[in-house]
Amino acid sequence: MKPSGREIVEQYMRAIPRDLDALGELQHPDFVLEYPQSGEVIRGRDNFRAANERYSDVQTETRRVTGTEDRWILAPGWMSLTPTRIVGAGDTFTVEALATYPGGDTYHVVAIYELRDGKVYRGKTYFAAPFEAPAWRAPYVEPMARPDDDTSQKARSEVDDFLEMTIPRQVEVEEALHRGDPMPRMAMWSHEDPVTVFGALGPCKSGWDEVSRIFRWVASLFSGVKDYRFELVAAGASGDLAYTVGYEHSTVTVDDGPPERKTLRVTHVYRRENGEWKIVHRHGDFPPVDQSPPTPAPTSTESARAAIKR
Repeated sequence: MKPSGREIVEQYMRAIPRDLDALGELQHPDFVLEYPQSGEVIRGRDNFRAANERYSDVQTETRRVTGTEDRWILAPGWMSLTPTRIVGAGDTFTVEALATYPGGDTYHVVAIYELRDGKVYRGKTYFAAPFEAPAWRAPYVEPMARPDDDTSQKARSEVDDFLEMTIPRQVEVEEALHRGDPMPRMAMWSHEDPVTVFGALGPCKSGWDEVSRIFRWVASLFSGVKDYRFELVAAGASGDLAYTVGYEHSTVTVDDGPPERKTLRVTHVYRRENGEWKIVHRHGDFPPVDQSPPTPAPTSTESARAAIKR
């Protein structure tokens, strides 16, 4: 399976700045890198490699940097780069990072990458030094956690970006379906087979023609929704595939009857197509009565140990 655009950018960031062989493999033959602040353009992989080899030669101060799993250990003469966020879709991605130079200076870095043919085709990088906040602005702001603070958030993961782009839209889509409108759900689903649905009302269908027919039928049963809430239990994302597991809680009118409170447990599978997440599978059913055995009572020995700990 070919790597996704995000995976290519992640590989590229892991290789910066020292693994010039890996960077060359990931760069397009017509690679171009721009530094707008200095007004420079590097054209071609050979010039990029030569410039970076020369960069390591002119660094006279050295400092070894030790970091977390998100920070790479680099030899003296090179900066360390800590990506804090990667966001994007399709062939365009933006990376936020923190660069620490051999002399100890720290800069905030923003890099914009465009991909072509599965390679990094064009890059544009900005560097900004931190500065002290002016005192006059203090009444209107609050301190922001910095990437090197212990209290700062970890780098956003792939699943964070997936959920941010997908769940709010999915909630709107399902609310529309519960009002009798199937079109938003149909727009969020892939029309490319394989697509499948295992419905809570019985239908288990595959293929877009059958799946879309079921969506229209389900929507025709609903005539109003008082509330809809999606309770996320688990989610994962890797490359161009993702999933969510959760519960759908709603109060909905079915067949013009009185409003009914319903809870479904649902699993969705998503596929990224042309930079947009599309649903390709849904499995929904009504949670059965929990018949699992109760948690065993602690033995006398375990109770005694717990008492000692207290």
